[in-house]
Amino acid sequence: MSNNIVTPTTYSDEESLVSNSAVTIQGGSGVLPRYYNCTVTAMNSNIMVNGTQNSNFNVMGGTTTINGAQYSNFMISGSPTTVSGGNNNNFNADGSLLFSQGTGFNSIVNTGQTFIFGTDGLNLVLRSYNSDALFVANEGNETLNAAGSTSPITVYASQTSNHNTNLVVTTGSGNDELDAGTGNSTLNGGAGNNIFVFNKDTDAGGRTVIGDFAVSAGNKISLYNYNLTQDSLGALLASSHNDSNGNAVLNLDNHQITVQGVSINNLHTEQFNI
Repeated sequence: MSNNIVTPTTYSDEESLVSNSAVTIQGGSGVLPRYYNCTVTAMNSNIMVNGTQNSNFNVMGGTTTINGAQYSNFMISGSPTTVSGGNNNNFNADGSLLFSQGTGFNSIVNTGQTFIFGTDGLNLVLRSYNSDALFVANEGNETLNAAGSTSPITVYASQTSNHNTNLVVTTGSGNDELDAGTGNSTLNGGAGNNIFVFNKDTDAGGRTVIGDFAVSAGNKISLYNYNLTQDSLGALLASSHNDSNGNAVLNLDNHQITVQGVSINNLHTEQFNI
């Protein structure tokens, strides 16, 4: 393997590669190879995987970059990883992982730090352990299911000027922060002591449903830059109402919050940060 570039071309290739220098796996020209199984060990060098489909990778190296993969599985050990584009992939890692521009159904299991930048059409299952995770949504429709995670997760809904966005989030047992945005979002914080954040400067328009506020007594709602005092917060709660299902509805200056499973009479000022 003199140039350390591998282009699988047959229907079912298998490779085991060991290199002291960088390794690049190319998806090939024309029809992408299928059912490609590869174990790559690149010591402390870089590994790049481009445009593979229906493949299985076991990767051990210094830095891993995955571009445009489809319907593939990746086991990544001992290296920071960057994933760009692609769709319908599964990643299992133990180092830092940056994921962006992926669409379709994807799953990530990681014991290192995880950074996710969403895009329209992303449906992601995340199981994050030991290290913090960050999810930043973009325009369009996105779903994050991190119910199996135990580490803290910070979520930012889309803050673009396009209000035509829909985000559905479920986090796990960590103490999470879920920030509403300019579109519509459904936020479920799971079993931890979570903070649901609303900022007047960034959340103009849209509606947010908090789906499981009553699950944890330590949950809080943060209302920032609304110029509220304890007295005006109390007045806001007093002027709020329940919807037809008995859920509390708070109408802020520029955003509506529905707290499912909680009556307005059961919301108190000490459950808020201002």
